[in-house]
Amino acid sequence: MRQYDYANFWGDTVDCRQLYIGILAGSIFSYAAAWLGKKILLVYYGNLGESLIAGYGLFFGLIMAVLVAIVIAKAFKPKRIFHADKCTFNKEKFLQDYHLDLLEEEKYLEQVPVEIIQEMKQLGLYSAFTTSKENTETKLRTLKCDTEG
Repeated sequence: MRQYDYANFWGDTVDCRQLYIGILAGSIFSYAAAWLGKKILLVYYGNLGESLIAGYGLFFGLIMAVLVAIVIAKAFKPKRIFHADKCTFNKEKFLQDYHLDLLEEEKYLEQVPVEIIQEMKQLGLYSAFTTSKENTETKLRTLKCDTEG
């Protein structure tokens, strides 16, 4: 099985190999479209003026860059999609692995602003740091998930 190298690029998680392919494809195809557009316009519309033809050539390159970006975006799926059905959470193992004491964590949570508590509940993290029976049975979906790739 292939080992993936991920990087955080402009706030998104990307596979470095796919990022390089996208950059290389975009550069090659957009440059080729700009060069070819300029050459074709010089042959058929040579009377337009060199600067206008160069501008249209750049426009063709820009159009090709957008088309390549669309194709690359369709070809390489996002890495930030989590599959909830593949998620598992063992609260006891989590507490042991990170050397956490639930009573201490609950004391810390009493000092946390209400906005943070609400966000933790929305993300499903709050139940991992409390001792109530209801919270213990709740599965934490944001940890140990497999990503699509």
